[in-house]
Amino acid sequence: MHLRSRFALALLAGLTAPITFAQVQVTRTGQAVAPPPPPTPIRVELDDLDGDVIRRGNDWLLEIEYEVKVRTPQHLVPLVLYVDVSEGGRAIRDHQGRPLQIAIPLDRPTKQKRSKIEYEGTALVVLDPRSFGKADFDLRGSVVQAGSTHVLAREEGDADYDRPWRWRPTFGVGVGIGPVGVGIGI
Repeated sequence: MHLRSRFALALLAGLTAPITFAQVQVTRTGQAVAPPPPPTPIRVELDDLDGDVIRRGNDWLLEIEYEVKVRTPQHLVPLVLYVDVSEGGRAIRDHQGRPLQIAIPLDRPTKQKRSKIEYEGTALVVLDPRSFGKADFDLRGSVVQAGSTHVLAREEGDADYDRPWRWRPTFGVGVGIGPVGVGIGI
């Protein structure tokens, strides 16, 4: 069927919405409209994904630091950073026994220039102490557009145990001779 006969059938049908045939869009009034340009692809880089496992009181906390850079043409696109946490190839579980997957909405840019947007931040998650041992954690991050499963960027990192610094008494004796005088330290 030719384009003219398709157009005539569309006019006879009295459709009010635009009808698309191949690459040309035809409206009810018969005007041909060029299709909109394809959207410019989003370029996303997940630059940094790192973490620390911290003990505060009786709780174990996972502190995740991230940095995401987005190059997008004109508008802010809602993105989500998903972080999967494992220890020695075994998934860490949450309080309900499900594999722990942390969703971090990227909705507050830290830097924004014309077409470059940066997100930096820290997420803090309470861990179930029964779900892990004492090995370091592996972090696997992926950035997706909100409502989509298409991965735009991936990065792997690790979370080390934060060894708190403790004050320990140390003793030392020193003797010094300088141009001004003599000193002794204990």
